[in-house]
Amino acid sequence: EPATPYADERADLDAVLVGAWPYLHAPVTIAALDAGKHVLTEARMAATGADGRDMLRASLAHPDLVGVCEEVFTEVLFQAVQGLVRCVRLHAWEHGAALVVEPVHQVGVEREGLRRARRLDERRVYLWCTPGLQPLGAAVGRGLAESGAEIVIDVSGDLDSVVADDANRYEADVLLALRLGDRREVCAHHFGTERSRSESGLHLAAALLEELSGLAPVAPFPEPKRYAILRETRMTAVVCELGLDGDVETMGRLVTNNAVIARAVVRGVRHGVERPIQEPVGDA
Repeated sequence: EPATPYADERADLDAVLVGAWPYLHAPVTIAALDAGKHVLTEARMAATGADGRDMLRASLAHPDLVGVCEEVFTEVLFQAVQGLVRCVRLHAWEHGAALVVEPVHQVGVEREGLRRARRLDERRVYLWCTPGLQPLGAAVGRGLAESGAEIVIDVSGDLDSVVADDANRYEADVLLALRLGDRREVCAHHFGTERSRSESGLHLAAALLEELSGLAPVAPFPEPKRYAILRETRMTAVVCELGLDGDVETMGRLVTNNAVIARAVVRGVRHGVERPIQEPVGDA
Protein backbone atom coordinates (compact mmCIF):
# COMPACT_ATOMS: atom_id res chain seq x y z
CA GLU A 1 0.00 0.00 0.00
CA PRO A 2 1.16 3.59 -0.43
CA ALA A 3 3.49 5.13 2.11
CA THR A 4 2.13 7.55 4.70
CA PRO A 5 4.00 10.01 6.91
CA TYR A 6 3.18 7.77 9.90
CA ALA A 7 3.91 4.38 8.33
CA ASP A 8 6.79 3.76 10.74
CA GLU A 9 4.36 4.00 13.68
CA ARG A 10 1.94 1.32 12.46
CA ALA A 11 2.03 -1.78 14.63
CA ASP A 12 0.48 -4.03 11.94
CA LEU A 13 3.48 -3.71 9.60
CA ASP A 14 6.38 -6.15 9.62
CA ALA A 15 8.41 -4.99 6.63
CA VAL A 16 9.10 -2.01 4.40
CA LEU A 17 10.17 -2.36 0.77
CA VAL A 18 11.61 0.95 -0.43
CA GLY A 19 11.32 1.61 -4.16
CA ALA A 20 10.81 5.38 -4.13
CA TRP A 21 13.12 8.08 -5.48
CA PRO A 22 16.66 7.66 -4.07
CA TYR A 23 16.53 10.93 -2.09
CA LEU A 24 13.72 9.34 -0.03
CA HIS A 25 15.59 6.09 0.65
CA ALA A 26 17.52 7.38 3.68
CA PRO A 27 14.65 8.99 5.66
CA VAL A 28 12.25 6.11 4.96
CA THR A 29 14.84 3.43 5.75
CA ILE A 30 16.08 5.08 8.95
CA ALA A 31 12.54 5.73 10.25
CA ALA A 32 11.49 2.15 9.52
CA LEU A 33 14.61 0.67 11.16
CA ASP A 34 14.10 2.81 14.24
CA ALA A 35 10.55 1.44 14.42
CA GLY A 36 11.87 -2.13 14.30
CA LYS A 37 10.67 -2.96 10.78
CA HIS A 38 12.50 -5.17 8.32
CA VAL A 39 13.75 -3.03 5.41
CA LEU A 40 14.72 -3.95 1.87
CA THR A 41 15.76 -1.02 -0.30
CA GLU A 42 16.00 -1.07 -4.07
CA ALA A 43 19.33 -0.05 -5.65
CA ARG A 44 20.67 2.48 -5.90
CA MET A 45 20.90 2.49 -2.15
CA ALA A 46 20.82 6.28 -1.73
CA ALA A 47 21.00 9.58 -3.60
CA THR A 48 24.30 10.65 -2.01
CA GLY A 49 27.23 9.14 -0.20
CA ALA A 50 26.22 11.02 2.96
CA ASP A 51 22.73 9.49 2.85
CA GLY A 52 24.26 6.05 2.35
CA ARG A 53 26.54 6.48 5.37
CA ASP A 54 23.56 7.60 7.50
CA MET A 55 21.70 4.46 6.41
CA LEU A 56 24.72 2.32 7.24
CA ARG A 57 24.96 3.79 10.74
CA ALA A 58 21.25 3.11 11.32
CA SER A 59 21.58 -0.45 9.99
CA LEU A 60 24.47 -1.26 12.33
CA ALA A 61 22.07 -0.82 15.23
CA HIS A 62 19.64 -3.26 13.56
CA PRO A 63 21.88 -5.75 11.68
CA ASP A 64 19.08 -8.25 11.02
CA LEU A 65 16.61 -5.77 9.62
CA VAL A 66 18.14 -4.37 6.42
CA GLY A 67 19.10 -5.36 2.88
CA VAL A 68 19.88 -3.82 -0.50
CA CYS A 69 18.63 -5.28 -3.77
CA GLU A 70 20.42 -4.82 -7.11
CA GLU A 71 18.32 -2.76 -9.50
CA VAL A 72 18.39 -5.44 -12.20
CA PHE A 73 16.37 -7.72 -9.91
CA THR A 74 13.70 -5.15 -9.05
CA GLU A 75 10.89 -6.74 -11.06
CA VAL A 76 11.56 -10.18 -9.60
CA LEU A 77 11.67 -8.67 -6.12
CA PHE A 78 8.31 -6.97 -6.49
CA GLN A 79 6.72 -10.16 -7.79
CA ALA A 80 8.09 -12.12 -4.85
CA VAL A 81 6.86 -9.62 -2.26
CA GLN A 82 3.45 -9.39 -3.91
CA GLY A 83 3.23 -13.17 -3.71
CA LEU A 84 4.09 -13.12 -0.01
CA VAL A 85 1.49 -10.46 0.69
CA ARG A 86 -1.21 -12.38 -1.24
CA CYS A 87 -0.38 -15.64 0.59
CA VAL A 88 0.71 -14.47 4.04
CA ARG A 89 -0.85 -17.49 5.76
CA LEU A 90 1.39 -19.81 3.78
CA HIS A 91 4.61 -18.07 4.70
CA ALA A 92 6.61 -17.05 7.75
CA TRP A 93 4.78 -13.71 7.87
CA GLU A 94 1.67 -15.61 9.00
CA HIS A 95 0.03 -12.80 10.92
CA GLY A 96 1.86 -9.88 9.39
CA ALA A 97 1.53 -7.45 6.54
CA ALA A 98 4.00 -5.57 4.39
CA LEU A 99 4.19 -1.90 3.54
CA VAL A 100 5.38 -1.42 -0.03
CA VAL A 101 6.55 2.10 -0.91
CA GLU A 102 5.61 1.92 -4.57
CA PRO A 103 8.14 3.30 -7.06
CA VAL A 104 7.06 6.61 -8.52
CA HIS A 105 8.88 5.67 -11.72
CA GLN A 106 10.79 2.41 -12.18
CA VAL A 107 12.89 3.83 -14.99
CA GLY A 108 15.07 6.78 -14.09
CA VAL A 109 14.78 6.56 -10.32
CA GLU A 110 17.69 8.96 -9.80
CA ARG A 111 16.41 11.90 -11.81
CA GLU A 112 14.73 13.76 -8.96
CA GLY A 113 17.94 13.90 -6.95
CA LEU A 114 19.85 15.04 -10.01
CA ARG A 115 17.65 18.11 -10.43
CA ARG A 116 19.67 19.68 -7.65
CA ALA A 117 22.90 21.39 -8.74
CA ARG A 118 26.08 19.87 -7.30
CA ARG A 119 29.74 20.82 -7.37
CA LEU A 120 32.63 18.74 -8.63
CA ASP A 121 34.78 19.92 -5.73
CA GLU A 122 32.46 18.05 -3.38
CA ARG A 123 32.99 14.72 -5.21
CA ARG A 124 35.31 11.75 -5.10
CA VAL A 125 36.22 10.56 -8.60
CA TYR A 126 37.68 7.13 -9.32
CA LEU A 127 39.44 7.34 -12.70
CA TRP A 128 40.36 4.04 -14.34
CA CYS A 129 42.25 3.83 -17.62
CA THR A 130 43.93 1.01 -19.50
CA PRO A 131 47.74 0.99 -19.26
CA GLY A 132 48.12 2.25 -22.84
CA LEU A 133 46.18 5.40 -21.97
CA GLN A 134 48.26 6.39 -18.95
CA PRO A 135 49.33 9.81 -20.30
CA LEU A 136 45.72 10.72 -21.03
CA GLY A 137 44.59 9.43 -17.63
CA ALA A 138 47.28 11.46 -15.88
CA ALA A 139 46.23 14.63 -17.73
CA VAL A 140 42.53 14.04 -16.95
CA GLY A 141 43.39 13.36 -13.30
CA ARG A 142 45.34 16.62 -13.02
CA GLY A 143 42.49 18.56 -14.57
CA LEU A 144 39.89 17.05 -12.22
CA ALA A 145 42.13 17.67 -9.21
CA GLU A 146 42.58 21.29 -10.28
CA SER A 147 38.77 21.51 -10.40
CA GLY A 148 38.69 20.49 -6.73
CA ALA A 149 37.70 16.82 -7.04
CA GLU A 150 39.32 14.17 -4.87
CA ILE A 151 40.95 11.77 -7.35
CA VAL A 152 42.19 8.20 -7.44
CA ILE A 153 43.81 7.12 -10.73
CA ASP A 154 43.89 3.38 -11.42
CA VAL A 155 46.05 2.15 -14.31
CA SER A 156 46.14 -1.45 -13.12
CA GLY A 157 44.39 -2.97 -16.12
CA ASP A 158 42.43 -5.19 -13.71
CA LEU A 159 39.18 -6.92 -14.61
CA ASP A 160 36.00 -4.83 -14.47
CA SER A 161 34.75 -6.54 -11.29
CA VAL A 162 38.01 -5.83 -9.45
CA VAL A 163 37.90 -2.16 -10.46
CA ALA A 164 34.23 -1.90 -9.40
CA ASP A 165 35.09 -3.38 -6.01
CA ASP A 166 37.98 -0.94 -5.53
CA ALA A 167 35.78 2.02 -6.47
CA ASN A 168 33.09 0.88 -4.03
CA ARG A 169 35.62 0.55 -1.20
CA TYR A 170 36.91 4.04 -1.99
CA GLU A 171 33.29 5.27 -1.67
CA ALA A 172 33.61 7.20 -4.92
CA ASP A 173 30.81 9.46 -6.12
CA VAL A 174 31.83 9.06 -9.77
CA LEU A 175 33.64 6.32 -11.67
CA LEU A 176 35.04 7.17 -15.09
CA ALA A 177 36.68 4.42 -17.14
CA LEU A 178 38.78 5.40 -20.17
CA ARG A 179 39.62 2.63 -22.60
CA LEU A 180 39.53 1.58 -26.24
CA GLY A 181 36.67 -0.40 -27.73
CA ASP A 182 35.54 -2.21 -30.85
CA ARG A 183 34.47 0.87 -32.87
CA ARG A 184 36.32 3.79 -34.41
CA GLU A 185 33.93 6.35 -33.00
CA VAL A 186 34.00 7.53 -29.40
CA CYS A 187 31.29 5.83 -27.33
CA ALA A 188 30.11 6.55 -23.79
CA HIS A 189 28.26 3.84 -21.88
CA HIS A 190 26.10 3.97 -18.76
CA PHE A 191 24.36 1.10 -16.98
CA GLY A 192 21.04 0.13 -18.49
CA THR A 193 18.68 -2.79 -19.12
CA GLU A 194 15.34 -3.12 -20.89
CA ARG A 195 13.58 -2.00 -17.69
CA SER A 196 15.84 0.55 -16.05
CA ARG A 197 18.94 2.68 -16.42
CA SER A 198 21.27 4.88 -14.42
CA GLU A 199 20.06 8.44 -14.97
CA SER A 200 23.20 9.98 -13.50
CA GLY A 201 25.34 7.74 -15.73
CA LEU A 202 23.33 8.70 -18.80
CA HIS A 203 23.66 12.39 -17.92
CA LEU A 204 27.44 12.15 -17.53
CA ALA A 205 27.85 10.05 -20.69
CA ALA A 206 25.90 12.61 -22.72
CA ALA A 207 28.05 15.45 -21.36
CA LEU A 208 31.25 13.60 -22.31
CA LEU A 209 30.04 12.96 -25.87
CA GLU A 210 29.05 16.61 -26.20
CA GLU A 211 32.53 17.81 -25.23
CA LEU A 212 34.37 15.23 -27.37
CA SER A 213 32.22 15.70 -30.46
CA GLY A 214 34.51 18.34 -31.98
CA LEU A 215 37.66 16.28 -31.57
CA ALA A 216 36.72 12.85 -32.97
CA PRO A 217 33.81 10.97 -34.52
CA VAL A 218 31.37 10.22 -31.69
CA ALA A 219 28.34 7.98 -31.27
CA PRO A 220 25.06 9.92 -31.61
CA PHE A 221 23.79 8.91 -28.16
CA PRO A 222 25.12 7.35 -24.96
CA GLU A 223 24.57 3.60 -25.03
CA PRO A 224 23.36 1.49 -22.09
CA LYS A 225 25.48 -1.54 -21.25
CA ARG A 226 25.58 -4.19 -18.54
CA TYR A 227 29.35 -4.21 -18.15
CA ALA A 228 30.41 -5.40 -14.70
CA ILE A 229 32.19 -2.10 -14.07
CA LEU A 230 28.83 -0.34 -14.52
CA ARG A 231 26.58 -2.98 -12.98
CA GLU A 232 28.57 -3.62 -9.81
CA THR A 233 29.44 -0.06 -8.80
CA ARG A 234 27.42 1.97 -6.30
CA MET A 235 27.96 5.39 -7.84
CA THR A 236 27.56 7.32 -11.09
CA ALA A 237 29.62 5.25 -13.55
CA VAL A 238 30.53 5.72 -17.22
CA VAL A 239 32.80 3.80 -19.56
CA CYS A 240 34.19 6.10 -22.27
CA GLU A 241 35.65 4.12 -25.20
CA LEU A 242 37.85 6.52 -27.15
CA GLY A 243 38.17 4.59 -30.41
CA LEU A 244 39.09 1.25 -31.93
CA ASP A 245 41.53 -0.89 -29.95
CA GLY A 246 44.67 -1.59 -31.99
CA ASP A 247 43.87 1.06 -34.59
CA VAL A 248 46.86 3.20 -35.64
CA GLU A 249 44.73 6.21 -36.51
CA THR A 250 42.98 6.14 -33.11
CA MET A 251 46.25 5.97 -31.20
CA GLY A 252 47.76 8.71 -33.32
CA ARG A 253 44.84 11.00 -32.56
CA LEU A 254 45.07 10.28 -28.83
CA VAL A 255 48.83 10.91 -28.72
CA THR A 256 48.73 14.06 -30.86
CA ASN A 257 45.72 15.60 -29.11
CA ASN A 258 46.35 14.26 -25.61
CA ALA A 259 46.07 17.60 -23.80
CA VAL A 260 43.05 18.79 -25.80
CA ILE A 261 41.17 15.52 -25.30
CA ALA A 262 42.00 15.54 -21.59
CA ARG A 263 40.56 19.05 -21.20
CA ALA A 264 37.40 17.99 -23.06
CA VAL A 265 36.97 14.98 -20.75
CA VAL A 266 37.41 17.18 -17.68
CA ARG A 267 34.79 19.62 -19.01
CA GLY A 268 32.46 16.70 -19.69
CA VAL A 269 32.83 15.39 -16.16
CA ARG A 270 32.25 18.85 -14.69
CA HIS A 271 29.14 19.43 -16.78
CA GLY A 272 27.84 15.93 -16.13
CA VAL A 273 28.21 16.39 -12.38
CA GLU A 274 27.28 20.04 -11.98
CA ARG A 275 24.45 20.52 -14.46
CA PRO A 276 21.12 19.38 -12.99
CA ILE A 277 18.88 17.32 -15.25
CA GLN A 278 16.00 19.26 -16.75
CA GLU A 279 14.82 16.97 -19.51
CA PRO A 280 15.54 13.35 -20.47
CA VAL A 281 18.88 13.06 -22.30
CA GLY A 282 19.20 11.08 -25.53
CA ASP A 283 17.81 7.64 -26.15
CA ALA A 284 18.62 4.64 -24.00
